[in-house]
Amino acid sequence: MSKKYSKAPAEVAERAASLIKKFHPDLGLVGIKIDFLSVAVDKEGETPLSLRGIPCYAIVKIVGVKERTKGCGDAEITIDEERYNKMDDSQKNALLDHEIYHLNIVRNVHGIPKKDCRGRPKLKMRKHDIEFGWFNEIATRHGSASIECRQATQLMLTGKQTYFQFALKMKALPAGVEATVTLVD
Repeated sequence: MSKKYSKAPAEVAERAASLIKKFHPDLGLVGIKIDFLSVAVDKEGETPLSLRGIPCYAIVKIVGVKERTKGCGDAEITIDEERYNKMDDSQKNALLDHEIYHLNIVRNVHGIPKKDCRGRPKLKMRKHDIEFGWFNEIATRHGSASIECRQATQLMLTGKQTYFQFALKMKALPAGVEATVTLVD
């Protein structure tokens, strides 16, 4: 598999700038600079982006001071070009907002943003609120004693309003939308 990286279309940066202004004004105030890349593969059906072996629609990373010194941004977001192009506007917004939300400004004890030796804002990654690492076989084998079933129950009971209100209305994924969760029998 050969990956082809390119600068993402200007539309991506413009969309992100709008999201930063609307939902992440603190990042705008420190003048964050984000580089946007897209990646494609030459073989249909291959996934160009993954994290810990899991296929991703996009990945964000904080750029080190050495790279910033060379002129790179403070952070970099790489998107799966094929998947992104299949999304509608609301899905593109949600994806970019998700990646931008990972970027958290480092602050001193007084709440003032810290800067690196180049005068750029120091950033740290905000972790996901919820992450899964489940095995269907273990859930089947051990049922309610398994961490898989206990976490699923906890999510259903505590996250019903946040995560499941939309799913209950949808009944199925919209046409052309693929899920990133794969259940294997």
